[in-house]
Amino acid sequence: MLSILVRNILDWIGKSYIIDEGLMNRVNGVAIDYLVVAAIAAISIPILAKYWLSITMIAALGGLGTVFWLYWASYRIYDDYPFERFVAVFAEMTGTINSSLTLIRIMDPSFKTTIAEDSIYGSAITIGFAFPMLVMMNIPTMFFPENLLKGYWVALGVILAYTVLLFIFWRAIGYIKFKKQLN
Repeated sequence: MLSILVRNILDWIGKSYIIDEGLMNRVNGVAIDYLVVAAIAAISIPILAKYWLSITMIAALGGLGTVFWLYWASYRIYDDYPFERFVAVFAEMTGTINSSLTLIRIMDPSFKTTIAEDSIYGSAITIGFAFPMLVMMNIPTMFFPENLLKGYWVALGVILAYTVLLFIFWRAIGYIKFKKQLN
C-alpha cells in the first residue's frame, strides 16, 4: 500500500517519470520467481509422503469444483479479460497470490493489462469477506473431543449459509449476472 501511496504522490506532483517501468517489471519478475521457489522449498516431503492419498483426493475434488465454479462465474462477473482473470483467481484460490502473479506474468509478461494490479487490490479486499470463513472453520474444535462430527456439520452449515448470503449480496449489487458476457 505504501508503494501505491508513493506512486500517487509522484503522479500528483508530476514526477512519476522518474519511475522506470522496465526496471519495475524486471524486479517484479525476480520477486515472483523467488516467491515461487520459496513456496516449493517450504513443502515438507515427509508430510507429503505420509498423507499423499488424502492430499491428492482433496486437491483433485477441490480443484475440479473450483475450476467449474470460477469458469462459470468469471464470464458473468468480469467485463474485460474474463479468461485471464479466471486463471488468476483460480491460482490464488488454490495456491497463493504468488501463484496468481506467476500465471499473470506468463499471460501478460509486460503487465500491459490491469489484471496483476487488480489481483493485488482484490486480495486485500477479499480478506475482509474471507475472515468470517476463517473463523467458522474453527467451529469443529469447539466440539472436540465429545462430538467432532457434529462440529463439522455445524461448520459446514454455517459456511454454506454465509456463502448464500454473499451470493445474494453480490447478486443484489449487480456483481454477478446470470447471462454470460459476450466479448
